[in-house]
Amino acid sequence: MSKEIKKATGGHQSPFERIKRTNDVGTEFWSSRDFATVLGYEDYRNFEAVVEKAKRSCFNSGNRIEDHFVDVTEMIEVGKGGQRPIKIVLLSRYACYLVIQNADPKKEIVAHGQTYFAIQTRRQELADEHIEDERRLLLREEMRRHNVQLADAAKDAGVIEPIDYAVFQNHGYIGLYGGLKQEDIHRRKCLKKSQKILDHMGSTELAANLFRATQAEEKLRRDEVKGKDAANRTHRKVGEKVRQTIQELGGTMPEDLPKAESIKKIETKQRKELDKVELPKKIQRVTDMALHKDFPQSPHAILDPGIRWFPADESLRESSMEKLMPPLVPMLRKKVKEFRDSGYAGAADTSRSLLNWWFKTPHLLAKADGTYS
Repeated sequence: MSKEIKKATGGHQSPFERIKRTNDVGTEFWSSRDFATVLGYEDYRNFEAVVEKAKRSCFNSGNRIEDHFVDVTEMIEVGKGGQRPIKIVLLSRYACYLVIQNADPKKEIVAHGQTYFAIQTRRQELADEHIEDERRLLLREEMRRHNVQLADAAKDAGVIEPIDYAVFQNHGYIGLYGGLKQEDIHRRKCLKKSQKILDHMGSTELAANLFRATQAEEKLRRDEVKGKDAANRTHRKVGEKVRQTIQELGGTMPEDLPKAESIKKIETKQRKELDKVELPKKIQRVTDMALHKDFPQSPHAILDPGIRWFPADESLRESSMEKLMPPLVPMLRKKVKEFRDSGYAGAADTSRSLLNWWFKTPHLLAKADGTYS
């Protein structure tokens, strides 16, 4: 194994990249034995001390050790076809970064590894941030939609007035946040008066609140809850059940989760990124298309079928109309013109009056300076 790794270091690919492994679901990891060999630790017991320091650093950083360091036993071949078990630690990329920070700095390969894992860890952090942003945007939109449905279910139960609905919502928060009301959560998260709690929740906290909202709506409808007090109790109990589930799973309580960046900033950033995206040359805006020389400037003008927009250069209108436009489109345009020219023959009196008023009666239109013309 040692010769194989030393040989690999001579190439352009990082030796740490060469010993990287990937499991069945695509998650990358490193073996502590391979890692020790690359770093030049001839006695693995010396490297075990480095791994233990890295574990303590992981814990002190607020991360779960078992998420990044996994102790396993592997079988290795010994003489005459035999095997014996050895203990190894499977390391995440973050674990490798911590290990390399605690390794012997006098080793040249350690300096190389510190640079490599610092860059790769930062890349992963950026990728994770992007994934978190996408999750938040999705969950926040779902939260908006389900809050409307929850309000509708609460209204059916008898929660009518805005002040009553505010109390109803508070009961859900009280259940989920261990007795904290909306204003308590607002204060605990150090939010300004103008900032909304939901806009500053990370994906984990949003998911918990989405579960609360969906289950509260379902229970209100399923149990046919009636009365404000009964609706409030139901919402609070659902919140308590969600909190209990988080606790049983060993998760972080929602009030202890950190405040996230305003989702409005993420939405703004996403819009700016979309604005920078250039359309392929084949996809052009309608305003970039060639128009008939008699095409009117006014957006209110009634168009003759012969000059309506055509998806090609005007020189091809006569020869290629049938190829480039579905036959139904020019036929409908022609029929609409005939209907209009006939004075809307066959239409009911009310419909004819409205059509004449819309299309044949002059209307005053507001201009930018506030006047009408």
